[in-house]
Amino acid sequence: MRIFIEISFYTLILIKKTKMIKKIRIISLLGILLIFVSCKKKPANEIDEYFDGSWRHYYGENWYVDLTIQKNSRGELERYENGMTNGTFKFKWLIKNNKLYHGWLSGKRDAMVINKYPTIADTIIINNFDTILDGQRYIILNGNYYDD
Repeated sequence: MRIFIEISFYTLILIKKTKMIKKIRIISLLGILLIFVSCKKKPANEIDEYFDGSWRHYYGENWYVDLTIQKNSRGELERYENGMTNGTFKFKWLIKNNKLYHGWLSGKRDAMVINKYPTIADTIIINNFDTILDGQRYIILNGNYYDD
């Protein structure tokens, strides 16, 4: 009789553990679904069709960044120093809440704030090492001017 009671007790514990595991799985799946839905970013060219182009920002005389966005919102980010590339990174450019993200999994700290969407300059703009000519397209990301 005592053996039967002990077996029944352990069976009840196992049943409770499997129910708890099922609950944990359901909660985890709901959490993942919530994260996936809340991270709804749209391709850059769906938000503004004029994002496509090769955008360049100078950080110094011989140090600049090229940001390329194609019509399908794919592109790359290249860093140059003294005419030599420091690395090329390929991305799908996405936008959410006026921030430009490089990829579906990039987080808020990786995003660039869009201060000004693609625009045509109506006068010459000189900002640090960047010069935007009259009639040239430009964007402002994180307060930095990028010309096309």
